[in-house]
Amino acid sequence: MKKKVFLLCAMVCLLAAVPVQAQLRWGIKVGTNLNKLSLKSGSENLKVDNMAGFFVGPMMDFTIPVGGLGVDGSLLYSQKGAKINGKKKQQYAVEIPINLKYSIGLGDMASIFATAGPDFLFNLKSDKIWSDVKRKNAEIGINVGLGVKLINHLQIAANYNIPLTKSVDERLTVADAAADVWSGKNKTWQISLAYMF
Repeated sequence: MKKKVFLLCAMVCLLAAVPVQAQLRWGIKVGTNLNKLSLKSGSENLKVDNMAGFFVGPMMDFTIPVGGLGVDGSLLYSQKGAKINGKKKQQYAVEIPINLKYSIGLGDMASIFATAGPDFLFNLKSDKIWSDVKRKNAEIGINVGLGVKLINHLQIAANYNIPLTKSVDERLTVADAAADVWSGKNKTWQISLAYMF
């Protein structure tokens, strides 16, 4: 009986200690979007090229010292775009990535980490893709990334966003039959630098 009480007390003490050691930090993140709009059209031969953009905004990093797990999230002003037949088509949006993070320490001065999680994008303003064809108001994707943390304040990361929803999805109804006329997804590489306070 005494052993069970002792084990129960030890477990409660360990669980109570974890939130005390958990660390919540705030920072600022900036970076580059390298975006390709994978666009299909039933009526035009299109040439779609990559286009660079940027993002900036606050971020939060919550770390639990047990097993190197944590969560990071950001609220970013993000500019993306595409070159369609040589013409730039800009998009300005609010982007909210929320990632589960796994870190491996390399001593007191550095660690490496892997991230994965959902990415929510809300369109603020964008150029029309073609004639009256517009981007969707919201997009969802999955982030997968790797990075390094240096001197306990700097984070450098590379991230790929896998689109789950279409950025463009226009349908035309002819003789009661619906057909995709325009459809496409944003595929984005991101390189970021964050400073944690």
